[in-house]
Amino acid sequence: MPLGTHDGTDGQRLLHEERRHGAPPARAPGHSGTGRTTKSPPPFLHWTAPPYTDFAEVRVCSNGGAAPLPPGSVLALRLVSPAAATVATLAVAHRWRSTLRTAPLVLQLGFDGPQALRFVALAAEWGVHGVLAEGEPITALRAALAPRSAPGEAVLRWHAEAGQPFTARAAALVRKILDSARDHASLASLCRSAHVCEPTERKYLHKHRLPAPRAWFQLGRGLQAVRAIQTEPEKPLDTLASDLGYSDAASLSRHVLRTFGVRPGRVRETMGWQWLAARWAERAGRTVTNGG
Repeated sequence: MPLGTHDGTDGQRLLHEERRHGAPPARAPGHSGTGRTTKSPPPFLHWTAPPYTDFAEVRVCSNGGAAPLPPGSVLALRLVSPAAATVATLAVAHRWRSTLRTAPLVLQLGFDGPQALRFVALAAEWGVHGVLAEGEPITALRAALAPRSAPGEAVLRWHAEAGQPFTARAAALVRKILDSARDHASLASLCRSAHVCEPTERKYLHKHRLPAPRAWFQLGRGLQAVRAIQTEPEKPLDTLASDLGYSDAASLSRHVLRTFGVRPGRVRETMGWQWLAARWAERAGRTVTNGG
């Protein structure tokens, strides 16, 4: 369904008005930071998982937290009326997504026109990763939900929203490693190119209880592999391996397995990178909530 066109003026005015209510917080209001929320999930918040054929409502566990979602799940904010397209709706969705960090959030609209476009612009500021028209298959967002070619900023924001902030120095280093990993076969090569002293930065990250540069480099290379696998699911693995600079498909498969604990075939069946980043974080000693 086409969403229409506009010159951006109305959207900018709406954003200006809505910003008076404040930007989306790193930890949403009403969220305790312990996996619990204060109310039941709204009826407009749904989820789907591979093979992405059906949607279900988000449920609550007996402890008050959101029920865990399967790997590769996607949250959908499904709105059929312009009347529901409000900041309050986005705030509620943001609060529940903050307890389900392994699932990206998409917007599914049952209306179009200028108001839809304005709401889409606003939703992007609240962390919505893609937009679907009513009846459009969610797999149409496969490319939009895959890791970005330069994933540093998205990964840092994802950690911050989970209550895991970085110092400015650490953020700059992690962003540089994640964004440059695709251009280097080794961390040593990246550090030489970026004039980074790896032992010094490793000690600094350790002091702030963050994974070492080598772990971030592994994640950066892993996310590039995930991007290729998810955006070109029909492409043979050996071809993808060659495109990414691996000697063969087995080398690519080993890297994905070491980084995320799953093989490329599992990645190919899913959308979104957040569940994989959570697996990496657990292996690196950091925790990301997935409900429960």
